[in-house]
Amino acid sequence: MTISQKYMIRAGIMVSMLIMLPNLKGQDITVSMNTYAGNTDNLFESNSIESQSYINGSLSIGYQLSDYTRVNGTIYRSEILTNSDYSMGNFQVGIQFRNLDIKKQQWYGGFSLSTNFYSPVYDYYESSTFSGYGDFKYYYSKQGFVNFGYNFKGKSFVDVPQASNSEHILYAIINKSFSTGTGLNITGRFGAQDFWAPPVVMSRGRYNVVQSTYEELLSNYLAGAEVRLSQSIHPRIGIMVLGKMQYRLNRDTDIFSILDGLTNPFVDYYRWDGSSLYAKITTRLPANIIMRFSSSIGVKYYLDVPIYEYDFEENTYVLDENDEYIIQSIDRSDEQVNYQVQLSKDWYLKRISGLDTIGTTLTIGWKENQSDDPLYDYAGSMVNFGVNITY
Repeated sequence: MTISQKYMIRAGIMVSMLIMLPNLKGQDITVSMNTYAGNTDNLFESNSIESQSYINGSLSIGYQLSDYTRVNGTIYRSEILTNSDYSMGNFQVGIQFRNLDIKKQQWYGGFSLSTNFYSPVYDYYESSTFSGYGDFKYYYSKQGFVNFGYNFKGKSFVDVPQASNSEHILYAIINKSFSTGTGLNITGRFGAQDFWAPPVVMSRGRYNVVQSTYEELLSNYLAGAEVRLSQSIHPRIGIMVLGKMQYRLNRDTDIFSILDGLTNPFVDYYRWDGSSLYAKITTRLPANIIMRFSSSIGVKYYLDVPIYEYDFEENTYVLDENDEYIIQSIDRSDEQVNYQVQLSKDWYLKRISGLDTIGTTLTIGWKENQSDDPLYDYAGSMVNFGVNITY
């Protein structure tokens, strides 16, 4: 299938979904359209890419098959206006199951299939993912519950098959509410990542793929925990604090990465230890405007993630006399600070036929990432405005 044929098929799917919209009224179908536009510095969290303007949009359709079953589909597109090579999209379909009739007990489950697509310059990032989950919730009192669940994700990279992997996550949650308006949520998590195929030396895109230092990529194991505390301090004001940490259980890993200015899809959250603290204040202003102010700090210590010498003037990696990439060090570490202010307002339009809600959101933020890899040592701002329409 040629590139033009792929884009024609994807465009046809989007047009078909849009044509369906006028015929959905009166059925057990929900439709949500979300669009937001803005500008951001350090796109893909790399300072090799200048400030970019973008417009993102998604269309989601859900259909209630029965009291226990629901199907849904979503089309997403991110268009980078200042450089279309960085644009990407995603298409996802899924089915959800649930049973809420059992006293004090609820269970959920589902499966989904998704695919993402990029411009021809970065099409080696394209992958397909099959996901599944199961979740059981038990209310031990009117003020609390416990949650147990399992998530599965299998991701296949067509052009970089050695990066294809499966992920398994087990988690447990305990939740407790208090008469003081306080809420406490504690989560424990265990994850495992297995690769499907041994690595293969290849050249793809702008830069080469670095071969693993082992005959095959090792499995990764990760443990994590988080504590969330929320407090209502006024009928119009609430605060929330969230602390997270994760730790790699296996300390040996592989050097495997694509040398690229984009966010590396193969240096994922199984490659680092770290912790973070996030705080948010939510205030309801006059005219039903919601203001949220949030701030976060965090550290990440990457394991066996190389730091290569980079020439920012030429926007490329430096080669030695043997035309090999120059490794300056191995274990990258980052410290990040993030601030964000958001204003949002919803208009409820039940009187307008077919429409439910129109929501608007304005977000302004600042992020600073101090890294010993110069490619990811940056500071910059972002601003965007979004509109969400629900039928």
